[in-house]
Amino acid sequence: MTNIFILLLEYRDTEFATGGNHKLIFARAGFTDIREYCYWDSTNRCINMKNMLTDLEAAPENAIVVLHGCAHNPTGMDPTRDQWKQIAE
Repeated sequence: MTNIFILLLEYRDTEFATGGNHKLIFARAGFTDIREYCYWDSTNRCINMKNMLTDLEAAPENAIVVLHGCAHNPTGMDPTRDQWKQIAE
């Protein structure tokens, strides 16, 4: 599956947060370019919008981005309506 990219949340130093199974699921589905994007600010206990948007802007064209619509696992922190608008742009 060339030319398909996936950016995933990955729990690492609390900056990249996920339930832990996303990478394995996509790897077993044949995706080879699996990347992470920043989500969590552990110091302020909130979404790290600045770094998240920077990472998403750097995504390759036609990238597939996995986002939790609500009840983000494991942080439980969801973007606000204004943050969703920023993410969508």
